[in-house]
Amino acid sequence: MLLELLNNTQQDVKDLGVKCIGVEIDGVDNHTISKEYLAYRKNMIESLYNQYQGYDIKHDDIIEGFYQLHEKVHVKRRKNLPASENLVKLLLKHEDLPSVNKIVDIYNILSVKTKLSLGAHDIDLLVI
Repeated sequence: MLLELLNNTQQDVKDLGVKCIGVEIDGVDNHTISKEYLAYRKNMIESLYNQYQGYDIKHDDIIEGFYQLHEKVHVKRRKNLPASENLVKLLLKHEDLPSVNKIVDIYNILSVKTKLSLGAHDIDLLVI
């Protein structure tokens, strides 16, 4: 199913220079929360919070790249923050990130760390 999704990327999206890459994760217990996971999450969030102290998001090349892509498809800056920018702002404001479940939490942590956040979906719920 993932390969079919990637192969069906619209040409106008590809023409913008967007590269589509996918990862499918199977067999993860997304309901049980262990002490080890909670410790990992806490340590990662503390580390990222410290990393972003004094950070000026307005001069970040990766975030600016999202805005440039938004402009190409006529999406206004003020109404549509890149998800990674929004996550960094949440982290700095609350010294934490929202906790949804393990997969989403780890995805959000990686998004803050890399400033890349494009999409994560439950593949069983997608309709092609």
